[in-house]
Amino acid sequence: MDVPVDLSRVLFVCTANNLDTIPAPLLDRMEVLEVSGYVSEKKSVIADKYLGPQAREASGLKDAGVVLESTAVDVLWGEWGEES
Repeated sequence: MDVPVDLSRVLFVCTANNLDTIPAPLLDRMEVLEVSGYVSEKKSVIADKYLGPQAREASGLKDAGVVLESTAVDVLWGEWGEES
């Protein structure tokens, strides 16, 4: 395709969890905006309201009275969370 294209009015947006994987020549031409993740209180609410019930439903433990302790959630986020 030898068709001229004007990209001067185009905005490219990409996301990454780690800047180390972006090639240096490309990173050099990018405007990097860092956005912080969720604070631990928000993560706990997400786990309590959404992730816990979803996991219990998927594993067949919905009515088994399984409780996900908040301290366990904190350990999971701290040890296995992407932002830690």
